[in-house]
Amino acid sequence: MQKNLFTLCGLTATALLLLFACKRELLPDPEAPVAPPDKVHQIIRGEGSTSPRSDEQTAPKPMLIGAKRANPFKRSVMTQAWNALYEPDVAALPVTDLYVRFKPVNLDELRLLEKAGLELFSFPLDHEIVSEGNYYHDPAIPEDQITWQYAVVKPGFQFPAVQYEVLEEIINAPFKSALTRKAFEIAGVNYLSSSNRDGECTPQCLNYPECLEQIEVGCGGEMPTGEDGDTQFQTPACGPDSPDWPQCLMEVEPYTPLLNNCGCPSSNSRQPAGCIKVVDTQLPANSNLPGGQAVHLDGVKQAKVVWWNGWFGVWTAETDDNGCWVIPNEDYGNGWMWVRFKNDRATVRGFRSNPLEYAFAVTDKVGKIGGPAFNNIEVVYNAGNTPGSDAWMYWTAATASNALWDYHQFAAADNITPPQQGIDILLTPFGGGCAAPMLDKSGMAWQLYGNAQVFIGAIAKIPGVGVILSPILNGLALFAATYAPDVILNLGDWGQRSDRIKEVCYHEFGHAAHFAALQDNEYWKANVWYIVGNWIAKNNSPYGTRGTPGFQRCAIIEMWGEHIGPVYADRKYGVRHSLGGGSQQQINNARWLYQLERFTPDILGNSELDAYIPNGLFLDLQDNNNLNPPNVTDPVFDVMSNLSQQQCFHSISHGQPELMSLVKNKLIFEAGQNGTTVSDIFAQYGY
Repeated sequence: MQKNLFTLCGLTATALLLLFACKRELLPDPEAPVAPPDKVHQIIRGEGSTSPRSDEQTAPKPMLIGAKRANPFKRSVMTQAWNALYEPDVAALPVTDLYVRFKPVNLDELRLLEKAGLELFSFPLDHEIVSEGNYYHDPAIPEDQITWQYAVVKPGFQFPAVQYEVLEEIINAPFKSALTRKAFEIAGVNYLSSSNRDGECTPQCLNYPECLEQIEVGCGGEMPTGEDGDTQFQTPACGPDSPDWPQCLMEVEPYTPLLNNCGCPSSNSRQPAGCIKVVDTQLPANSNLPGGQAVHLDGVKQAKVVWWNGWFGVWTAETDDNGCWVIPNEDYGNGWMWVRFKNDRATVRGFRSNPLEYAFAVTDKVGKIGGPAFNNIEVVYNAGNTPGSDAWMYWTAATASNALWDYHQFAAADNITPPQQGIDILLTPFGGGCAAPMLDKSGMAWQLYGNAQVFIGAIAKIPGVGVILSPILNGLALFAATYAPDVILNLGDWGQRSDRIKEVCYHEFGHAAHFAALQDNEYWKANVWYIVGNWIAKNNSPYGTRGTPGFQRCAIIEMWGEHIGPVYADRKYGVRHSLGGGSQQQINNARWLYQLERFTPDILGNSELDAYIPNGLFLDLQDNNNLNPPNVTDPVFDVMSNLSQQQCFHSISHGQPELMSLVKNKLIFEAGQNGTTVSDIFAQYGY
């Protein structure tokens, strides 16, 4: 039996971790031209694939930071540039952004920064990057402390109660503007190099090669000059009091809308755009990877794209249903891109070996991308064979994130409650099972942290675990209490098959949805403590046995996960599963739905102690054994098929039923004249 709420191994990893502690619906225009192939930035994440770094690594790689750069965007420089170009002079241009850094002293303060909606960087944005990496730790900060976190915020930002410094007042003027060009000149920064101007100024340009040497000369236009021959502009495009200041200064070039290599709508080549895709191992191939591997690519839905222009432009977008995204800002020169698995529905956190990794959403630093064409960026997550590697983490996070999207869609079709918004998902490469304790949403995390010694005692009895992990146990406990997970996915031994990963995700999201519909934290907490008690007492941990006080509530909760996981996996994949079979009939018989149909209750001969959980009961109330294919035999005599998913879910999620008889009575009422049949089916499960 799949033990997904609190399995033995699942609770092991759960206890370890607990105690350790936009742009959507961008529909393509079929008439739009397709971007030329030589403008494609294709990044394939997968072990053995070409990428900016090895995707087989399991530990973050540090960045190497160089000297501080001259800053043309600082307020004083921009003001000087304005006064050199335009009349009348101004004492100081209005600030558009503040470049700041924070020094959180503990996890609570780091959590405050996250809740403030900041895009945090561990490295200073005004320094040279000598070598790329996943993170940076200020050498002046001890390794056991949280390093400085850098960000760009608006002047009216409400700073949380965390130590901070305003490093610079910024005028984030558009790069392609006379004001920015003049500011670069004043600061002594090479504008041509920064803007990757050589990508625009080619031998085909009317003004070649002068456009390489004089920044005011465009590809085909004339250099604007004042009466005295300098670059003085008497009339700016707009002023500091304009409502769209300073974006109104941008020199706009005409462009032709197109479809990029992803089939996503795009605009001018200076606006970063593209798609995020994940390989689904089971669905029919619809694309080819480099080298000719035929795969099915699904868009990663609601992934967050963070773009940094190398100065103080930090922009974000969210992928749509097709994985398409676009940043509505122009970039010049090099850009840096990150993909974060975080959205309104969930934050997917990862934990491997570095505890601080747990404090942030799983993030792929895609890396530095050279211009001038940024609108054709394709990132693909292929399955990784090494649990805990970058490739494995990104593919699994993308698959789990899409599974949550699937669940919401399926639940809407069934007219049942989905999981709450903003659930916290913890993804680990550990083996065993998964859990949905809903620690954040229930407010239970610190209660468990306060009973850490109980869990430590249990963990120490598992060979090897206590010895390996005890030195960092308390530190990780603090992390898990601060960033309390609602759903824990320990997927290290589940393999790299999309249907298997999604089935267990549907199971756990089913528990999260059940919790949301109950609207009763105490009901859920009571079941968690029931499971903890079984763990300590070694009573068929974690589920206990039939007759144990509280076992029926546990059976009710677990029954839903065991039902909805296979049902939704079958709805998604049908015969395209990874459960085996030779002939077409055998493949059909092995479907997820029929795996559930074959479940045998304990009173009908199943010797497993937790077979008292009626995994197949809801399916037996919804289908009819007479419709099963040959060789799919249900041990439960079932000729009923008139109850709906909504009625079954309602029976367990309204009224907080502690006993199976309460669930049965609700369904007897719903079944009307078939109430006797409902009672008979419950009896075959021992209720």
